Formats: sequence, structure tokens, C-alpha cells
Amino acid sequence: MEIDLFNKLDKITDNITTKSFRENGGNWNPSYLLNIFGNQTSTTKSDTVLLDMFNSVPELSAPIKYCANLAAKIPYKIVSYTNTGEEILIKLPDIDAILKNPNPYQSSTNFLRTTFINYMLFGDNFTNIHKGVGSMKFASYLYILPVKYVNIIFDKMQHDKVDPNVDFRDNYIKYYQLKYGINNVKNIAPKDISHFKDSQINFDDGQYAYGQSRAFSAIMATKTIKEGYEAKYHFYINRGAWGMFTNNDPDGVILDPKEKQRVLDDFKYNYGAKEGRSLFKFMNHNMQYQNISPDFGSLNINENNEADFRAICKAIGGFPPSLLMDNRVALLRNGAETLKQLYNSIIQPMVDDYREKQSVDFGLAKKNQWIVPDYSKIEVLQENLSTKEDILTKQNNRMLSLYNAGLVTGDEVLESQGLKPTGQGYKINETDNNEN
Repeated sequence: MEIDLFNKLDKITDNITTKSFRENGGNWNPSYLLNIFGNQTSTTKSDTVLLDMFNSVPELSAPIKYCANLAAKIPYKIVSYTNTGEEILIKLPDIDAILKNPNPYQSSTNFLRTTFINYMLFGDNFTNIHKGVGSMKFASYLYILPVKYVNIIFDKMQHDKVDPNVDFRDNYIKYYQLKYGINNVKNIAPKDISHFKDSQINFDDGQYAYGQSRAFSAIMATKTIKEGYEAKYHFYINRGAWGMFTNNDPDGVILDPKEKQRVLDDFKYNYGAKEGRSLFKFMNHNMQYQNISPDFGSLNINENNEADFRAICKAIGGFPPSLLMDNRVALLRNGAETLKQLYNSIIQPMVDDYREKQSVDFGLAKKNQWIVPDYSKIEVLQENLSTKEDILTKQNNRMLSLYNAGLVTGDEVLESQGLKPTGQGYKINETDNNEN
């Protein structure tokens, strides 16, 4: 029913440019950001489920936020590369300015944190590269669009099987459609969107254009945890009677309603596990207490939550559970190694891909200009760097020894060091080798 409604709205509102997007002298007022969550017109059911899980299940949100916080604090630098692969720092004031101040509503750290949360939760992050009217800058602002309200509209057959080698932005995507409210639609040109997405292996129905959610692969474990919390809540809040008192004297007189109420009031105001109250009650009647409430511990919810949490950690890319579990002794012993594992398995690949994507979408890559992460300021990674340098030094010394022995060419030495070969070979004189 919802899909039919959107199909009808598509025909009506396809060319609508809403008044919420207004441009005045290069200043853009994205008022839709203020009321967008008040209008539930989700276009993707899984995104709605994931957002609900993220907002209600800490076992899902905590590791994602942990990664996003670390990733957002990694500084960047803008470089160019020589023919030999040497890195040269360059200055691009316009790019640097917008990266440090992306929009009036977010700091650069908050902007990056939101980007990485979207990426890890939904598999997609859509950034609107907005250029103000008459502005000569690369862009005036960068705005993150809410993932659950963005659809990719293809220029050709939306449900055709897609060739992964085709550049979507240039050949297949007609526009990115932002839906908010009931009949508000904004169509954004592909060149004005930076779509940072996770890897996708689904080639059917145009899904290759979207990223694949890591969190969704653990959706059953996440739902199980949420259901456990709901069961625990209802157990304590809406559990009903814990037990009942019965007259244990076969010849006794049944309590009348007033006597029952007196017993209940006496217990309510004078007994129980609270300060100043007694845990024991003596009664004149021969009564017996019968428990009618199940034992919460028998449900093993906490044990099941731990197993499901580990499944979520695996799904989002190999997050070390010990970083968030109450195992401080193990963390103190192996804290540095655990953090390195997190950087190597999740943080660095994600940040590397993001900065490369920015370089391409900002038009820098074609000029041999790149935004790259600067890991030199991440203390826990410096030991890795020194270890790599030691290994490279040993490898280089070994190659030079082989070169001096006439076993490899000069070009092979250059290639082993990641440098561009000369093409001349610098082959060792075979006559000299034979004479030796």
C-alpha cells in the first residue's frame, strides 16, 4: 500500500522544487532537517528497522559509536604524488575551509561522526555538495542527508541487472531523490551528491548502487537483544501479582474482603525490601504464600545477550568485544593490541575509503590531488609504523645485497621499494659476472 502511494506521488511530484530549499545570496536554509523525523514516509523498510534498533539497543549502537568517534578524530592532509610515488603536501584553501567547517549546524568532528555512523549502520551516507548561487567556491556547504529518505533514481531501467563496471554517476543515475513529509520531494543531481557506501554483492534490482549494511547481517541477534530487554521491562513493570496468600487451615474461616484489604495494606506499608521496613511478617491466620511469578534468572537473558553482542561485533567488521565488555584485566593487559586490531580491521579501511571517495567526488583525483588520513598523530599506531620501517629497511638491505651480487637488476631494486622503474633495466654486466 505504501509503495503504491509513493508510485502515485512520484508522478505528481517528480518535477516539484519545494520552497523548503531556498537560496539567498549563496545561503541555503535546509529547513527540512528540522522537521524531517516528524513525517514518517520511510522508503526503505530495513533502514527504518535499523534506525529503531540503533536507538533502542546499546549492544548495536555502542560499538558503532565507538568506531565513529575514533574515525572522526583522525586528521587529514592534502597531498599530491610525484612520478616516483613521493608524497608532497599541498594547500587548497577552499577544500580545507569546507572540511573544517562543513555547514552551520555541525562541527567537522560531528559531521564525520554522523557520516561514519550512517556508513556502518545503513551501508550508505549521502552528502549534498551544495554550491551557493553566484559563489565561485568549490562548495558553500556539505549537508548529510537522512539515509532512510533518499532513493536513487536510475536514468534507464531501475530494476535491470546492473553491470558493476559502469560508472553510475555518469551513466545510470538520473538523480538522487530526497523524500520528506507526505508530498515533499527534492531531486538532486548526481554531481551534487557524494555517496559513500559499503561494499555490495547484490546485483539485482539496482541494489548495487546502494551499500550493503553490516548491521543488518546481525539483525536477528539485535532483535533478540531488544526482545530480551522488553521481556525484562515487562517482567518487573507489568508482571502482575508476584504470588498469593492462601488460608492453610482446613477449618479456618475465609477472609472477608475487608480483612483481605487490611492484610494487603499492612504488607504494602510496613514490609518489603525497602529501608525502614521488615522483611518478615507475622500473622494471626494460618496462611501460606504461593509464588505465581516465573523466575527471571531462568530466562538466561544476560547470557544470551552476550552471545548476541559478540555476533553484532563480528558483523560490523570485527569489533573487539573486550573494548566494551566489563573485562578490565584483559583490556589492561592487551589494550594496545586490541585497539590496533580495531584500527586495522575497521577504522583504517573505512577512513581510507572515505577520503579517497571525497577526493574523487570533489574533483581532486583527476588533478592528482588527494585528501588522505594522517595516521602519524594516532599514538597506538606508531609502533606499527616503526615495525614496518624496520621490515622495509631489512628488505631494502637484502635487495641491495642481491644487486651488489649481480642477482637482480636496478629496476627490480626500485620496484621492491615501491618506486617507479626507469625502464632501462640497469642490468649487471654478464661478462663481469662470468669472470667472477
